[in-house]
Parts: sequence; C-alpha cells; structure tokens
Amino acid sequence: MQRRLKRWGVVLGCLLVVFGVAAVLIGRWANGSSAGTAHTGTAATKLQPALAPLSIDTPYFTTQLPGTFTVRDRTETPGAPAVQFRLVANGGTTTDQQFAVTVGTLPSEGLRGIGDYNLRSTQTQSYTPYQPTGLPEGAVAFRASSGPAGCTVFWPHGSRYVALAMSTDGGASLEQLRATYSSAIATWVWK
Repeated sequence: MQRRLKRWGVVLGCLLVVFGVAAVLIGRWANGSSAGTAHTGTAATKLQPALAPLSIDTPYFTTQLPGTFTVRDRTETPGAPAVQFRLVANGGTTTDQQFAVTVGTLPSEGLRGIGDYNLRSTQTQSYTPYQPTGLPEGAVAFRASSGPAGCTVFWPHGSRYVALAMSTDGGASLEQLRATYSSAIATWVWK
C-alpha cells in the first residue's frame, strides 16, 4: 500500500510540475509583445466611386446607360431612306454586355416591314416574345430562346422606329440585360 501511495505521489508531483510549467509559459505568451504590426488609419484599398452614367445624345433621342458602358461605334446617315442612325456600346468587363440602337424609317407595313422584326417573329425556335417591365406602349420585344442571353425591343414612334438590342457573349444573364434596358428606357426622351 505504501508503494501505491508513493506512485500516486510521484504521478501527482509530475502533474503539478507539468501544469506549473504550462501556466508560466501561457502567462509569458499572453503578456508578451506581438511580433506583428498594428495598423491604424484608412484602408490601403479604397472603394471605387460609382461611375457617372454614360449620356447619349443623338438627333433622334437622348438616354443614359450605366457608367460602365462606352460607345464603340456611332453611325449617322440622316438622308438614308431606311436606317438613319446606329450606335453600339459595350458595357463593363464583368458583365460583357453589348447595347445596340438602330433608328430607321417605319415602313408602311409597320414593324412587320422590318427584316429583323420578321426574323424574330417567325423563327420561334430561336426567339420568343418577351415582356420586360417598362416596355413602352406599342413596343414589341423578343428574347433569345437558347445560347447566350439576348433581347431586342422594337419600338415605333411616329414615322420612325427604334430597335434596342441587348446581347452578351455569355458573361451576362437576361436579368442583367433587362437592367441595362430598364436604365436606358427610364431616361429615354424622343426628340
């Protein structure tokens, strides 16, 4: 029995030494200085301010696109019998959008006299009617049925029409294209 008490005494003594050393080490670690650097002030990377909207002013209309867009091509042919104006804008690197506008003379048959309209209304395997919010009165819209997202709005106005086409090479969703369309329509003013 005495041997047993000696063993327990030795084990208990060893445990007290181990816990004592651990407590001393933890105390030194907790009260010691940090090898890291404390930073105060403003962050090194700042949030980018929102870009100002891209204003588009033409002889036929004015509108705005999101600030990530830039005009890539603009062609005016006011004396042409069919198409008087074309504009193409690319939008941002993260959404990979294209926004195209065509202004032309409305044929006597109405929208049915426009080749692009006929293509979309007859090729039902490739295009389906689309009803985005804010569709102007008299306007007709189609969206791509397969492949990358795309939609086109045909909007008659007096003796002219406008075809607004939003497309992507695959990086943008139909919802992102609709948001671009909504931005343009919300600020659209005919001249």
